[in-house]
Amino acid sequence: MALLTMALLTMALLTMALLTMALLTMALLTMALLTMALFTMALLTMALLTMALLTMALLTMALLTMALLTMAGHACGQLTDFVIDACIEAQVDFAVMPCCHRDLRTANQMQIVAKSLGVSKSGLIDVARLGAIVARGFDCRWRTIDKTITPENRILVGLARPKVSEQVDRKKRYRALRLARCTAQPCRAHPTFTTKTRHLTC
Repeated sequence: MALLTMALLTMALLTMALLTMALLTMALLTMALLTMALFTMALLTMALLTMALLTMALLTMALLTMALLTMAGHACGQLTDFVIDACIEAQVDFAVMPCCHRDLRTANQMQIVAKSLGVSKSGLIDVARLGAIVARGFDCRWRTIDKTITPENRILVGLARPKVSEQVDRKKRYRALRLARCTAQPCRAHPTFTTKTRHLTC
């Protein structure tokens, strides 16, 4: 009996040990799988963040390099002037279709002048706007659309002119090319002049 009891106890202990080892193995395996899953998630997160940062960088570069244009359709009253002022200040091209013209800047002088000239007040105000745009350093184009679409069919297109430095550089390049042509070809008016003189006379 004692030997049988000891044998049964030994078998029970062995079984418990085997179960414990199995549980530990399963726990270790689960931890390994969780670690791998977390590591994979971390890699995916880093990849997504990298892609997001790259996309933001590309969008930023595109926004910085692309040409900007502001458009305003039927900008009511002084809103047209606000758009024009903001675009000129920012040196941004624009196209505005004015609407609901109000003479708030000249104390109703536009109405008096328009009546004197026999033209509409709204047309006269837009002509004055065109002159003001040009006076502030922009090129301005007058465009119209079909009056059957809208009676307020005038469009003012403002184009930022190149900076003075760009104009100077363009003039220098043109002058250099002109001198280079004079150097390569004899001066027809004075073929006996020296090269230096040709530079001055061509």
